[in-house]
Amino acid sequence: MASTLIVDSAGVTGVGYVNNLISGFGVFIKYADGLIYSNSGRVVDPEFNRLLGSFKGPYVSGSIAVDPRLGRIFFVSNGQFFGTNTVITAYDLNTFLPIGFINVPTATGTPTSLVRYGTDGLAFRTTNNFVSSNSGGQVFLVRSSLVSAPSIDQPTIQFTSPNYPVYENTGKARITVTRSGDSTGTATVDYTTSDGTASQRTRYAPSNGTLIFGPGETQRTFNVLLTDNALLDGNQTVNLTLQNASGAVLGSARSALLTIYDSDSVQPISNPDDDVQFFVRQQYTDFLNRSPDTGGLLYWTNQLTRCGSVPQCIHDQRVGVADAFFFEPEFQQTGAYIYRIYKAATGSKPTYIQFITDRGRVVSGPGLDQSKSAYALYFVQSADFQAAYGSATTADQFVDRMLSVVKNSSGVDLTAQRASLIGLYDGTDNGKAAILRQVAESQPFVDAEYNQSFVLMEYFGYLRRDADQDGFDFWLTQVNKYPLRNLSVQHAMACSFITSAEYQTRFSSVITVSNRECPQ
Repeated sequence: MASTLIVDSAGVTGVGYVNNLISGFGVFIKYADGLIYSNSGRVVDPEFNRLLGSFKGPYVSGSIAVDPRLGRIFFVSNGQFFGTNTVITAYDLNTFLPIGFINVPTATGTPTSLVRYGTDGLAFRTTNNFVSSNSGGQVFLVRSSLVSAPSIDQPTIQFTSPNYPVYENTGKARITVTRSGDSTGTATVDYTTSDGTASQRTRYAPSNGTLIFGPGETQRTFNVLLTDNALLDGNQTVNLTLQNASGAVLGSARSALLTIYDSDSVQPISNPDDDVQFFVRQQYTDFLNRSPDTGGLLYWTNQLTRCGSVPQCIHDQRVGVADAFFFEPEFQQTGAYIYRIYKAATGSKPTYIQFITDRGRVVSGPGLDQSKSAYALYFVQSADFQAAYGSATTADQFVDRMLSVVKNSSGVDLTAQRASLIGLYDGTDNGKAAILRQVAESQPFVDAEYNQSFVLMEYFGYLRRDADQDGFDFWLTQVNKYPLRNLSVQHAMACSFITSAEYQTRFSSVITVSNRECPQ
């Protein structure tokens, strides 16, 4: 059981506990760098009463020594239980994986009181029996490169805090990640968000991507966009995670929490989505994955406010603005591009989780072209792509396989481009990525996939979920009845989604409009 205690002039007061975080016979704990380590192998964050992980292996027992600076934990175990000598085993604090071990063949009795000794040593003592730690024994000093401190310049990437508090009405949370040690080279790290007690449907927009530390850079940030809903959610958390570091190692603060404080205290009587600026900001969040720029926010809000108080005008303009965020170039070159990469490579639509996980990898702005190429490279280096195309080892085989996937799934024959695609093939991942990008941006393929991507993105953007097959098929049938990029049918579908109860309840329990206002 893990308990939280308050110690003050009145004494000691327990304010909460969690069962089964650390338990067992003969279990001891040590506190280091804000965490609790047990000789049973478990690591607990005491501030949030949560289990972070466990060290596993036959020698995870006995006495422990924790060295956060070295990034290692050491266990000394009595060999008599394993049929070996007394063994000191080292584990990595970040990966929970074993690093190495030291045999101490002359040690007899039960090892205890393991401590760090000097710059490259460990010390422990033995007792003559398991029961009494006061009986006579031996003291051992063990020196090993396994215990040597790494260079102080070893680059390390981690969060700056275990918890980032923010009020929901601030619009976004800025999360800071630092690199310590040697900063002369380039380092990268992936970041992800996931639901804790907060739901991405109603409280925040998922944020996933890669931070790049250029030479000399020691700090990078990413934003998590927040939804200022009117629901009485209470204070809720989002999980923040760093992974896949390159050019650096991950520090112990590789995970953190974003705590979103509720700004509401009474039951809602309206829906904030009816507010012009809220509505426009939400389009930026749901489709462009960013906060609005000043000029864009002014332009789109003006499209609505110019209606004054005329209900039909307001309704029509809201629908037109909503639809525009899909067919405008920015989304077509970012979100729709991700969709087409999936479809061109695999013949299948991405799931919502796949799409939203990759959404932050293609961003608008001066770096758009670079991010599109980088995403194509990232995709061809994925395990699924390698499994599908790994046996295609020549230019002809690789290009023909992709053209076959496109023809079978989208009905598009790109044979006319075969020669130019083969010309891009050089056997490298970069060459394969260039081919994939050219196919995904080929106008016949873009046109063939336009309606499917439109229908799917209405689900992904407005409802924040996968499309149910019956619903997807229904809407695709409707839009396929009209010429490509027909605004009338696109407006009708956008209207149905933004007036749906499922969409409106993302922001409030009060439903103010219905599908009856949409063309039938």
